[in-house]
Amino acid sequence: EYAIQREKCKGVMNWFKRKKPASVRLGQSRERYGLPAYQPHHALTDALATAELLQAQIQYYFQEEMPLSTVMQ
Repeated sequence: EYAIQREKCKGVMNWFKRKKPASVRLGQSRERYGLPAYQPHHALTDALATAELLQAQIQYYFQEEMPLSTVMQ
């Protein structure tokens, strides 16, 4: 996710605008994908929140027909 955010901020115009990459913290990343807020800093909750975020990212970036084995390489 960090590499994607950095790529979005490249270029001269973004440099002039002083555009910074979006935060890649778990809460802010979940918000970008429309996932609900959660109580942070609890191991089980953080693990579930991370798994939901991964599912949202896979759904956003990959086609439905693509095998999961291809995605996870």
